[in-house]
Amino acid sequence: MLKEFRKTSNGTEYWDTEAKRIVIVGEDFAEGEDQTVTKNIKLNKFEGIDFDSMQVKELKEFAEQHGIDIPKSMTKKELVIERITGESND
Repeated sequence: MLKEFRKTSNGTEYWDTEAKRIVIVGEDFAEGEDQTVTKNIKLNKFEGIDFDSMQVKELKEFAEQHGIDIPKSMTKKELVIERITGESND
């Protein structure tokens, strides 16, 4: 789902809630064609929180408070952190 984020001189920026990225929709005035540019920008709203110092139980409580679904079967700390931040440590 795209939610309008802001309007700039380059076009309108939308936040893609599923892909977690910004999509810019603008118009190339010289050619009169619509141009869509995608920027893969990862926004981590939990930046500055030290998840590594938390235990799995604390991480799951944190996730619940922020509306993030963590399955009960997920017990590895690294996987819980990835689920919360949306970042993979591949």
